[in-house]
Amino acid sequence: MLHASGATAWWKRTRKQNIRSEQPDKELEFNRFINKNNNSKMTKRRLNLRKAAITACLAVVALFAGCLQSSASAIYSSKAMDELTADLKKIAETYKIEQVRIFEEDKLSNDFEMAVGEEIKDADIQPIDGTCGVNLVWNLFDGKLTISGTGAMENYATSNLSPFYIHRDKIISVVIEVGVTNIGQRAFSQCSVLTSISIPNSVQSIEYAAFANCSNLTVIDIPKNLQSIGLQAFYACSNLASITIPKSVQSIGRQAFVHCSSLKDIYLQQDIPLKTEADIFIGIDMSNCVLHVPVGSKALYVDAKVWKEFVNIVEDISLK
Repeated sequence: MLHASGATAWWKRTRKQNIRSEQPDKELEFNRFINKNNNSKMTKRRLNLRKAAITACLAVVALFAGCLQSSASAIYSSKAMDELTADLKKIAETYKIEQVRIFEEDKLSNDFEMAVGEEIKDADIQPIDGTCGVNLVWNLFDGKLTISGTGAMENYATSNLSPFYIHRDKIISVVIEVGVTNIGQRAFSQCSVLTSISIPNSVQSIEYAAFANCSNLTVIDIPKNLQSIGLQAFYACSNLASITIPKSVQSIGRQAFVHCSSLKDIYLQQDIPLKTEADIFIGIDMSNCVLHVPVGSKALYVDAKVWKEFVNIVEDISLK
């Protein structure tokens, strides 16, 4: 005969097991997801970040599923939703997660798929802002890189030391605000999807290889107060179609425009030709690239070293 206390204990164990079997095993699904990704080359840090994000997603899934299963009248209060949204925002900001999405595969089912962005990549967990000079800060948002502050940008010994190097496949345009006085050495080197740059009149120099290998750069606004263009400054900017050299420029470094193979128009505002090295325009078809010079200065350019190699020299720039 079954003792009363034993029957009670048996009933509780049985009920507990039934309850467990009725609920989705979230921990099991979580472990399956993590184990699935253990075979990849994710670093321990990335795995921990993904685990934290998925844990947050699971919490939301559990709340949402419970709400659906309880009753039609059991819905979230606006206060609870506000608190939940705030918590998720804090998680996203802490781990630099670009996007957190939760959705049902089958309506009113317990089968959910969690997506943390499209794919967590190295760049997704990097900061989207930082410093690039003693008094300069930068911010990258939706492909637009903005640099603001006062003073000079830092120079970088190699391209991969620039803070923009790791984001080079995301920077589409660059806007440098008034107050910046130069563009640092190798600052934007190898930003291969960069298409346009806006430079203010406060910038006085573009340093060595600042835009080297920016192969999709098509437009650049050179400021009217610029004094120098450094060695290999625009090296292999193969889609750059035109460039304007303002009157203020006093020197152009060697190989500054080497392999800018799409260059078709060069606008020079100097009425007296600058002295340059012969290798400044290697890789440019000088028979198809038009040299635009100030009215009354064509004769000087026709006789000037390097510049005389251009077949088409046109006087169409007014300095008035």
